[in-house]
Amino acid sequence: MSVFISLKHAARASWRAPASSAIVIVVLGLGIGATTAIFSVVNSVLLTPLPYQDWDRIVALWQRAPESSVSRDWLSPGQYSEILEQSSSFEELALFFGGPILLTLQGPAEEVGFLVARASFFRVLGAKAQLGRLFTVGDDQGDAPMVAVLSHELWQRRYGGDPGILGKSVGTDAYSFEVVGILEPGLPLDGEAFPVGGGMNRYDIVLSMPRTVDRMNDWENEAHNIIGKLRHGVNEAQAQAEMDVISRRLEQQGLQQLKGASVYVDVVPLMDQVVGGVRAGLWMLLGAASLLLLIACMNVTNLLLARGVSRRRELGIYAAIGAGRARIVTHLLMENAVLAFAGCALGVCLAWCTVAIVRRVGPVNLPRLQLIEVDAETLTFAILAALGTAVLSGGWSASRVVSVDASELVKGLRSTNRVLPKRIGTSGVIVIAQVSVAFVLLLGAGLLVRSYARLLAIDPGFAAEGRLTLRLQEPPARDRSPEEGRAVAAELFGRVSELTGVRSVAAATPLPFGQGAIWGPIEVDGYVAPSDEPPVIADRRFVSPEYFETMGIRLVAGRLFDERDTRPDAPPVRIIDRLFAEHFWPGQNAMGKWIGSENARFRENRRGMIVGIVEHVRHYGLESDGRMTMYLPDGEINRTYLIVRADVDPDILVKPVTEVVRSIDPQIVITDVRTMEGRLSDARAQRRLGLLIMQSFAGIALVLGAIGLYGVVAHGVSDGTPEIGLRMALGASVRNILRLVLSYGALIASLGLAIGFFGSLMVTRLIESRLYGVSPADPVTYFGTALVLGAVCILACWIPARRAARVDPATALRNE
Repeated sequence: MSVFISLKHAARASWRAPASSAIVIVVLGLGIGATTAIFSVVNSVLLTPLPYQDWDRIVALWQRAPESSVSRDWLSPGQYSEILEQSSSFEELALFFGGPILLTLQGPAEEVGFLVARASFFRVLGAKAQLGRLFTVGDDQGDAPMVAVLSHELWQRRYGGDPGILGKSVGTDAYSFEVVGILEPGLPLDGEAFPVGGGMNRYDIVLSMPRTVDRMNDWENEAHNIIGKLRHGVNEAQAQAEMDVISRRLEQQGLQQLKGASVYVDVVPLMDQVVGGVRAGLWMLLGAASLLLLIACMNVTNLLLARGVSRRRELGIYAAIGAGRARIVTHLLMENAVLAFAGCALGVCLAWCTVAIVRRVGPVNLPRLQLIEVDAETLTFAILAALGTAVLSGGWSASRVVSVDASELVKGLRSTNRVLPKRIGTSGVIVIAQVSVAFVLLLGAGLLVRSYARLLAIDPGFAAEGRLTLRLQEPPARDRSPEEGRAVAAELFGRVSELTGVRSVAAATPLPFGQGAIWGPIEVDGYVAPSDEPPVIADRRFVSPEYFETMGIRLVAGRLFDERDTRPDAPPVRIIDRLFAEHFWPGQNAMGKWIGSENARFRENRRGMIVGIVEHVRHYGLESDGRMTMYLPDGEINRTYLIVRADVDPDILVKPVTEVVRSIDPQIVITDVRTMEGRLSDARAQRRLGLLIMQSFAGIALVLGAIGLYGVVAHGVSDGTPEIGLRMALGASVRNILRLVLSYGALIASLGLAIGFFGSLMVTRLIESRLYGVSPADPVTYFGTALVLGAVCILACWIPARRAARVDPATALRNE
């Protein structure tokens, strides 16, 4: 009951000072809200375990060839078989690949993602069947039929949870698979954890992979994923060391695809595969939010200190009637706790709104986006932040207030009776810290702004405006001849070109910023590589003759493809990009040169003559030049992207283009329907989100720092009004008074800027990986930050300085 009474008195005391209480609540709400929102993102994305049994032992394998600029690529069944035989680090090892598939049986037509996997796939994940069974070793045998396991979500959505689906077929009339099991609920198979070459957001069907021994020894089809579960007692470093030994052994045996190049197999924890690309950025944002909360705490400390000083007479009376210092401190702490939890409530509301906005408009490539929420752990974090603020800020300010002698408390005398103290004082030190932290946040935001501006200025090598793209994939059982494929493509291009608003149509495999990649070593006639030079790697992209015009890729020299180049009897021709030409023939004419490859993984192995050079395209992202590229003419549409150049809004054409494709072949799967502007925007999305959050933090820190400086100077002016009146009565001019006040504020601001400057030199190194084209010590950003923050500090000091200059000497001396 005594605690309840104390809280009631504390709430009443806060109510009697609504202005200062509201400021404290808002300041705390901003600090706690920002930190809580970012913590909810970090907690959901980075700290929440993956929904798989023994998830911390699951790893993915990728191949890497650093000498050939290959950082992460899929593997082949041959590599899987060798690793399975030679490795002792894994309890289980699974091979799989995937993509989109069309379902027409047992319901309306629907496109879903599928995986084709070995039976060990489910054992790696620790998956269980809710109904029926999962794959067995027998399903891996070469003569076994392909069978299907459905996700729980697809089973409920498409088949209404009917257990009779077991034993029935799913697929289309052209290809179908018997359903043998239903996965347990809560086992997501998504593109974040399983980024297959086919590229889907989620996978609702898992098909078995019956393979003969010969097919499992295939080294050319490098389009497979491998995941494994480490044995108990084996860590990632030990598994990586073993993979390095196996990689060197395979290289010595001449089994690797890149002859003469060092190919490594990297062991990547599954959690790193899901969130590795955003981990550093999220920790950076949480650090920035923590700095903002620190500024809010310092601001609240100053506000509470000023508020306590103004109540010294009241507290003195409490002391005079028998209240001890401990009782007074407890009472003040109760008041601070009430304010802190009110700020906490406001902060949670702000965090909830922020998280809702992030989930709605956040970048599609932010992993685990839909898991982000303000949950019990987030609320606990917010409450602990509020408690910490109440104890640190409130307790320190309360101890400072009651440290004065009781007789002075009763008298309620002014603390200095000077317009401003001779020394900076405790409040000044706190404001200096606020300004310095604000400088760090403002500088970080400035560096990100300049970095993003550099990113926006990058020319991707193609025109994105007015381009609609669709991925077309024919059924896996379709065996269409090249002549039939060219006929279907010609009909498709012709009918789509006739649609209103369509300017041109083309196809490409793969698309810039699209799923999949085709690359490998190349041979150039007349070029003898130095003995220590690794094989030269180039991208291979199959395009229709209209591709370059449709994508707005500039012709540098020679000619583009035409319809004659796609005929079966046409002489083989190639178009290369500027990067390719500059590497092999700097300052020379590349026209008429012959290039080729012996790598059978490509659909075209003949040598070809160079007939044109086009501008280099950044296929993999704006921040990397990527690899040199050669283009091959292609007149088919199997597993390709369709590009439609429009004179109208591309989104308007989605429905009519889809209807044309369906009318030509209803079994073609259409996925990844997006505009090129959307793809380009997504390439910048994560940086853009981080930039917006950092700008918000910097803006709030700037305002809070200005409020803190204003409060200290304004309190000094209010406390020293009699001295101001006396100075003016003795002949001090308005300019003298302005100089007096501004010089004190300038001293605090200058010290804060100086400390922030040197602190930023160390802190900004932590965000160097998030910058593009900008140094962490960029002088322009440092100067601009100091200029902006200095101007805001001058404004914060100018307002109380003007009020001091307007003091009436007679009134001031009379009141004293």
